[in-house]
Amino acid sequence: TKVSYNIEYNSHDHTLFIPLIVLSPKSSAMHRLSLSALVLPIYWLPVAVAEFNFEIGLRVHERLTEFMSTPPNLLDFVSNYRSNLALKSDRDSFLLLGDALLKSHPHWMIYYGLEDGELAGNFYSPRHGNYREPGDGGYIVDDGVQNKHYTTCVNETGDAKPCQMNTGDEYVECVDGCSLQRCEDEDSQRDCSVLGDEEKASCQANIKWCKSYEIKKVEDDVPRGFIPLSYYCLDSRGLPTQEPGTVLEFLGGDLGNCYYDDKVTLVDRKLSGEYEYCAGEDLTKQCPSQLEEEDTLNCNTTFAGAFRTSNYDPRYRPWYLLTRKLQRPNWTPPFVFWDADAMGITYVEPIYTTGEGKSVFHGVLAIDYKFSDIASFLSNTYQESENIVAIVEASAPNYMLTSSTGGTGTKRVMASDTTQPCPSNTD
Repeated sequence: TKVSYNIEYNSHDHTLFIPLIVLSPKSSAMHRLSLSALVLPIYWLPVAVAEFNFEIGLRVHERLTEFMSTPPNLLDFVSNYRSNLALKSDRDSFLLLGDALLKSHPHWMIYYGLEDGELAGNFYSPRHGNYREPGDGGYIVDDGVQNKHYTTCVNETGDAKPCQMNTGDEYVECVDGCSLQRCEDEDSQRDCSVLGDEEKASCQANIKWCKSYEIKKVEDDVPRGFIPLSYYCLDSRGLPTQEPGTVLEFLGGDLGNCYYDDKVTLVDRKLSGEYEYCAGEDLTKQCPSQLEEEDTLNCNTTFAGAFRTSNYDPRYRPWYLLTRKLQRPNWTPPFVFWDADAMGITYVEPIYTTGEGKSVFHGVLAIDYKFSDIASFLSNTYQESENIVAIVEASAPNYMLTSSTGGTGTKRVMASDTTQPCPSNTD
């Protein structure tokens, strides 16, 4: 017996649409379904049409509503916390906050990305932190202040390697000194001058302003460097550490050591330099430093506990580009996560600063859901049930996202493997 629902939600104009299937009794045929390309627009108040057994679908809907409402609630809290000036784009402050939230609401990752390229965030399991210093990659090696980042990359055994870009890598380049222009969303592009005084004031208040820059690709033979995204071991509070016996990789686990990706070499990084992290709040407590020049700080703890580096700038990732374009909270379409063999969806909210009387787009708050997270929720919730619950993509061919049998419906295959059919528009 199959029970089909279209579950629709709506909250604060961000949307998520979930086609839902309930099968009863349990059938092994569910395991033969697979997922390739996904389009998952998402919403919040129930609009359910059932072929059979409405009560089952209603109960499933209620549980999924509760589960999927967590990211908006968490990011609303973070946004309000930030608006009270308790969070000032400071790495350690955000890592402490994010770790506390993930302990109560375990998800894969919570993080922010800013218009200056800064990123910080927490992974839940295994626990580790992310941080990227603000600034633009694509700098010419040995030509400029950004070269302080060129020697901060490491390989899997901890040996230093240059942070050098390859042909085709993307980077951000300012246009007209990154001057402000109206953002791309409909409200910001509206012509307020043709309106009456009252409507005009409301129209102007809704205008958002964005920095002018473009995303370029490395094309020439001139060596260019990037600012790395670093991955950090965390202590029990959620702060970066490399001190032996202080690393907590899994909640409830034992304290251990910080290793590079070879799982043998201990991390012991004391790279000194004039990094933005050095100027953070609580400097005297968190970053032993000395004043070398007027208003210039030098410290050796920016990369302490950083066991991995990669070339990553939030400003050219799908979740950031979409939010910058829409200028409103949203769920992204499904995509492959950057540093995991997994697909998922991301809930994102824009954040703003005020300058010269303008609402200026400052960056994005985000929280990730892997499909395996949703699979675990369904499996744990319905493992004792006589029914199977499956979530499928909204558009044809309606591949399965995940089910209460525990499968995610996704796997990575070689593009050349003809025994694993994928849609023609999928790489």
